[in-house]
Amino acid sequence: MDSFVTVEFRDHPQGTELRLTHERLPSKQTRDNHARGWNSALDKLEHFLARRNFSL
Repeated sequence: MDSFVTVEFRDHPQGTELRLTHERLPSKQTRDNHARGWNSALDKLEHFLARRNFSL
């Protein structure tokens, strides 16, 4: 079964809110692993954008 990723961008008083939802993962272990991966990737994106005066 394939998983499904949704990325939403919403206005926020301090800029833009990014909401990422990853669904249809087969087990708790898989969900936990993906959560760690997504959090790491989004943290890196936030640091990258901060160095360039962008907001996330």
